[in-house]
Amino acid sequence: MSTAAHILNYLNPIELCLSPKAWVFLVPALFLAYHSARERLFLRRRGGLPLPPGPPGLLMLGSILSINFSQPYLTFSEWKARYGDIVYCSLVGTPAVIINSERVARELIEKRSQIYSDRPRMSNDAYLGVASYTSQLPYGAEWKVHSRMLQKILKPEAVKTRHSSHIYQSHQLLASLYKDPKSWDEHLRQTTAASVIKLTYGYEIKAEADPFCQPMIEFIDLLRISMNPFRAVIFSAFPLLQKVPLWVPGTYWQRDAQQTRQLAYRNRDQPFDWVLNQIVRTTPPSSLVSELLHEEDSGIDDEGRLYAIKNAAGSMFTAGFETTYTTLLAFFLTMAIHPEVQIRAQSEMDVRLGKGVLPSFEDRDKLPYVDAILREIMRMYVMLPLALPHATTSDDIYEGYFIPKGKLMLREDPRWTNPEVFDPSRHLTTSGNLVSKVGTEISGSPAFGFGRRKCPGRFVAENTLWAAVASALAAFKIFPADEGRKRGGVEFREGVARVPISFPCVFEPREGYRSVLADL
Repeated sequence: MSTAAHILNYLNPIELCLSPKAWVFLVPALFLAYHSARERLFLRRRGGLPLPPGPPGLLMLGSILSINFSQPYLTFSEWKARYGDIVYCSLVGTPAVIINSERVARELIEKRSQIYSDRPRMSNDAYLGVASYTSQLPYGAEWKVHSRMLQKILKPEAVKTRHSSHIYQSHQLLASLYKDPKSWDEHLRQTTAASVIKLTYGYEIKAEADPFCQPMIEFIDLLRISMNPFRAVIFSAFPLLQKVPLWVPGTYWQRDAQQTRQLAYRNRDQPFDWVLNQIVRTTPPSSLVSELLHEEDSGIDDEGRLYAIKNAAGSMFTAGFETTYTTLLAFFLTMAIHPEVQIRAQSEMDVRLGKGVLPSFEDRDKLPYVDAILREIMRMYVMLPLALPHATTSDDIYEGYFIPKGKLMLREDPRWTNPEVFDPSRHLTTSGNLVSKVGTEISGSPAFGFGRRKCPGRFVAENTLWAAVASALAAFKIFPADEGRKRGGVEFREGVARVPISFPCVFEPREGYRSVLADL
């Protein structure tokens, strides 16, 4: 007889109804019975196959207490060293497989994409108002509609037609840095936001306090807090926590979530409505939304299609702003503490373009070291070190291990020599050309994900980043206001995204560029 049956047999049914103390025995008994039944079903599904190795766990909690949730990727690095490239663990009853290898990630998520392209069902997504965003949708018909829409403006052929827009935005950034270098971080945020909003809605912002821009940046800041990995796991395991009234003391997460939801809906609806009004009143600026609405088969009265366009567009800022901004922030901070890298890049530009010339996309092939710098920034400073979790739609077998249906978490392994050293030359051949292998090109970086869920905006992001990086290197000498900073590295605020901690920098116009900057 099972432990649960012994306890239930021991208790008198009348006691169960009348004695509160009886529930002290009943609740654990029911839990043990449920857990036992669940384990038997799981063993039957496995068919005798082993799970990937992993850390031991506690009953009900699993391995959640073993994870450093401020820097979970460090925990996964330790697990990789102990257990290998594939690790299995349970997180409050939810099976999770951690992939610690780019090789394994490509074999599973790209070669078996039919079953590895889903997203885990997270109650936290609806709670924060982002469940209908493209990045969070389950793999299915709705996601495919979003994907087709986004590809119309984000595919490589379409992106090439917007080179002039990327150059214009990078020149706006240079002008702001020249006029007010002390506020360089604010200029970076505004320029990045302006680029994404212009592409998505055709709307031009003039300041960070803009009525569209400011709420979007506030939303990103709140989302970074609210999507804390620990909160996500706990809320998925105990969704009733999301129902606790706001008036209960200590429910700070409820206030965060309420603000996040309100901003999510506002940021999705208001700029979309602005484009609709532009269509009614005049010819709207070119944008993702206007192009989709003007398609012959768009059916502007089709409520479902309008809803899909609105959500796909709303996803653009969330996906495009944070990673682009933090990557550029890491670039500027890294250049400030690595003057030798700046000097080499600027020498390359002076020889191949001439002094006083701002680079264009036609010059890109002439500047391999500039590309190498950007590749190294994206290698060393992965802003989403765990990427967005995938989910399998069915059980699978890989290298003799049983991979259960459920969540997969990705962590890129350092496949480079001395991965902690910033060294752009690792991306160059001995003859000085860029290394050309799968995954080495910027748009193929693991930072953009794998398989069918790879970031659809990766080609836009690459062009935005290259234009800003190349222009800034040409125009300025960048160094820290405090010379002592050169002895340290870039520091980060940890969370669902790693955000570099800014410090004061000096932007000194290079010889031949002061008049160029003044004319921008």
